[in-house]
Amino acid sequence: DFDFDDDEVTLSRSDFGLNLGATVDFSGVYIGLNYGLGLTNLNTDPDDSTSVKNTNISIIAGYMFGGASSDL
Repeated sequence: DFDFDDDEVTLSRSDFGLNLGATVDFSGVYIGLNYGLGLTNLNTDPDDSTSVKNTNISIIAGYMFGGASSDL
């Protein structure tokens, strides 16, 4: 739990992480899944040993006007 009314911020503003993703194309319609894993502990409070890291999952869906993408 975080107290957002506290004047002292104990979270780092910078993060470093890895992003992995895959997309599949079906004749112009595509779907994808991405995963982001934060590697940096964002907790900067020296008296608190709790590790705080960012993680996210995103789902992508779309349509390419003009048909499928060209192979490069």
